[in-house]
Parts: sequence; structure tokens; C-alpha cells
Amino acid sequence: MEDQGRMFLAIALSFLVFFLWSYFFTEKPEVQKTEKATEQTIEEKEDFYKQESENIAKENDEHLIKEVQKPTFETRAEALREPRSILVNSPFYSVTISEKGASFKSYVLKKYREKIDKNSPPKEMVINDKEEGIIRFETTAGSLGNLDKVVYKADISSDNIDATKTPRVINFIWVSQHGITIKKSFKFYPDSYLIGLKITIINESDTEFNNEVKVSLDSFDHTKMGRIGFEGPSAFIDNKLEKIKTKKIEEKKMVNGKVGWVSVQDQYFISSIIPKNIVAAAIKIDRKKENLVETAYVVSTGTIKAGTDKDFEFDIYVGPKSVKILKGFENSLDKAVNFGFFDFIGKPCLWLLNFIYDNLVQNYG
Repeated sequence: MEDQGRMFLAIALSFLVFFLWSYFFTEKPEVQKTEKATEQTIEEKEDFYKQESENIAKENDEHLIKEVQKPTFETRAEALREPRSILVNSPFYSVTISEKGASFKSYVLKKYREKIDKNSPPKEMVINDKEEGIIRFETTAGSLGNLDKVVYKADISSDNIDATKTPRVINFIWVSQHGITIKKSFKFYPDSYLIGLKITIINESDTEFNNEVKVSLDSFDHTKMGRIGFEGPSAFIDNKLEKIKTKKIEEKKMVNGKVGWVSVQDQYFISSIIPKNIVAAAIKIDRKKENLVETAYVVSTGTIKAGTDKDFEFDIYVGPKSVKILKGFENSLDKAVNFGFFDFIGKPCLWLLNFIYDNLVQNYG
């Protein structure tokens, strides 16, 4: 009996030890809490996945919209295609614009002739080899390559545009492989020599775009031609007329300030780039081949963030150096007609020449 009692006591003590160990040294299973936590986790996951699905759908929609709106980079075949030439006729001029560079390859004044001979052809204002043309657009750092050589795409099907009765607009678009789109929009008016130009830089790349852009003209180097009166580059900077004689180009390759307009002129005609917004910019002058001088309006783009765009707006004037016509534009372009010390004599003489042209000879040659 005594041995049996000891056995029961040992069993009891074993149960007591097991109970105490389980109570103090092992974690209690919390069935209710686990179930609640499990239910909460499932609900959170369901909300998370629902939100993720909505975000993904939204991103896909935005991507689809961008793909529809964003021009695609031209294929090699498109880049190498033969550029079209588009002829625009107004009552004052006819201008030929090539898709190559989207620049003016020819600009003919209908009311003026090259020489006094009645059989002389109309006055041609593009004096370079017409391969580059005028009203060229480039980036100074060359980050987009040589924009003189790229082939834009015009948004019209016809090669002949009639601007004799109503204003007409032509857009030229080019997309770089880096996701930068350049759009040059020209607007032609039936009642004015002025041509509207809007250049839009659209940044669809993944990085910021920051550069300088320039719009340029060409003129002859008149250094050794012995002409009377000023001929060459000029600009209206900080409300003052700046004339740059071609023999002093090396001294004044760049002139900075608030630029009202940039021009090249000879005795009777003037070609001008007139920014709509007068901001800090520069006139840059360089000698080129074949006795030519390039005169350019240069301005910073500022920072164009990814997914945004920026416009640069100008008026273009290519025509007679007539004070009467230039004053009508109200952009100070008439100040380009300046004879310096002899201004008080020169302007009446010019008026007389214009009178003779309008009423008698109709030629400045």
C-alpha cells in the first residue's frame, strides 16, 4: 500500500509540474484574438489589392491617353523621305516653305522687282543658296542635332495654300528620338506683310529640357561693297537701336539685353524677327560661307519639365523698308530706318523714293 501511495503521489506531482510549466513558461494560444487578427488582415489585404487595382487601371488609362496624344518618333524611312515644298500665296508675297528644316527657301515680293527693267523678275528676299533658307530654328547646344537638316511633317495635304482672302495656318512637326517634339506654326494674313510664328517645344521625355534656342536670318557681307547707307545686322535692344557693321562683327558677335527685334537690312528692304514677349535675350552674329552673315535671335528656354511644353511666339516681317508700313505695326520696327547724323535729310529722301516708286517707276533698282 505504501508503494502504491508513493506512485500516486509521483503521478500527481508530475501533473502539477507539467501544469505549472505550461502556465508560466509557454505562450497561451489566443484563439479569439488570432481569428480576429486573421479577419482584419484579410480585410486590409482586400482593401490594399482593390486600391492597387484602381491605381494600375488609372495608370493604364493615363498611359493610353499619352500614347494617343504623343507623336511617335519617325521611322528611318520617314526621316529619309523626300521633303515636300509648300507654296503660300498672299497679296504681298509668295513664300516657299520646305519640310526640310521648316524654313523659307524662297520669299518673293510681288510688288517689287529686282531691277528697273519692266521684264525684271519679282524681288527675291532669300539670298543664300536656298538649301538652308531663312527663319531657321536651332538649339545652341545641339542637343537635338542639326535641326536645319531634319524633315518636319506638314499637317496639310496640299502643296499650294491660298492666303489671299482668309488667314491660313500651317503646322510643321518633328519628333526627336529623345522624346522632344518641335512644332513650328506659321500664320499668314491676307492684309499684312507680317507672318505669325509660334514655336512649341513639347517635352515627352523622362528628364528636364534646358537649352538655348535661336531663330536666324542671312544677309550679304557688305564690308567691301562700298554701299551708301547702313546695310547689315541691326537690333532694337533695351529701347535703343543697335547697328552692327559687318567689318566689326568680330568685336560684336553677341549683344545681350531686352530684345525688341532682330533684323538684317539693305538700302531698300528689311527682314525681321520680332518676339511677342520682350525678355532678356541676345543677338548673335556669325560669318558664313559665300560672303554671308548669319544674324540670330537667341533666348533661353528655361527649364521645361518632363510632360510639359513651352511656346515661343514671334512676328516675321520680310518686305520693303517703308516707314509708312513699319510704323503701322506698332512694334518699334520703324526705328530700323535711321540715317544717323543725316537722319533729318535721309528720311525725307526715302519718302521721296517711296513716292516715286508708288506713283512712277515701281522699282528700287
